[in-house]
Amino acid sequence: MQHCKRRKRCPFCGNLNTIRHGYFPFKKGNRKNRRRWYCLDCQRCFILRRQRLEKRATHFYYDNGDTYRTVSKEVGLSLPTTYYKIKELSLRCKDPHEVSGELKPSNWSGYILLDSDALFVKGIRENLLLSMDASTQDIPAATLARIEDQAAWEILLSLLKEKAVYPLKAIVSDGEPSVWAAINKILPTMPHQLCLKHYHSFIYYRIRNQITNAKGKWRSYDKFMSDVYHMLFANSEREVKESLDCIARNYEFRGLNLAGIIKKIYLDFPLLTVHFRHPGLPRTTSSIEGLISRLDAKINLADGYWRHETAWATFDQQRNGRNL
Repeated sequence: MQHCKRRKRCPFCGNLNTIRHGYFPFKKGNRKNRRRWYCLDCQRCFILRRQRLEKRATHFYYDNGDTYRTVSKEVGLSLPTTYYKIKELSLRCKDPHEVSGELKPSNWSGYILLDSDALFVKGIRENLLLSMDASTQDIPAATLARIEDQAAWEILLSLLKEKAVYPLKAIVSDGEPSVWAAINKILPTMPHQLCLKHYHSFIYYRIRNQITNAKGKWRSYDKFMSDVYHMLFANSEREVKESLDCIARNYEFRGLNLAGIIKKIYLDFPLLTVHFRHPGLPRTTSSIEGLISRLDAKINLADGYWRHETAWATFDQQRNGRNL
């Protein structure tokens, strides 16, 4: 029986229409590791040994957290070659919305969590905008924006809706004004749940000066914050409404100048109780914040990035490597 030799895939175009093309003239080393191949489609030559070294270099850099100089010594490549090959391999990774649009997972819950993370490029802060499925913790769409504003969030929501084809049912966010404005413009009828932990912190932020300046009333303010916490995390929508009414009628709180805060809670009541009307919808953004913490452990090993493309390539490589 004739032995059929396996063809090698071209690392440039990804096709298998390749043939042997002699040997690369290395002075030392195994002859099998110096075989040169030629792609008939893109008409480029490549060496498998060099491709294996590039993958090893990427593994050392992303998984072990080694520096470019250390990686170059480990794999035997020059420092500039190590940098450009790692960057090139990372940029070839598909973006999150491209992967989501091709795979179209059937186990997505339809409940999406939104949050952002800070990256520094040349010492200037940029923002990594993320979306995460509440059930699978997948990242259907993400984008790296120089400014976290309404336009940046509109781009992310558009990718999520059109490119990733995500079956949106409801959204959970921390209530950032730019996120709120983008949701109202792109998805005006979408149910929107505010993170209850962030909302409780927002209430404290609003009254922090009153607590500091009101002498002898800190116990009353402490009781108010405790009642607000138990109201937010009640077991049913009816209990939330009853607890809020009790807070509004409490005689002790009337002398604390909290009428504006209580009115604000009444206005936001529909956004605080969306999770009761959508079973399975998280009421906090703790899951995506945990993902961001794991992401920071991988991409914040250095003090920052020199280029915008390098920062995005790092995130793409980590997400495709399932290291989050």
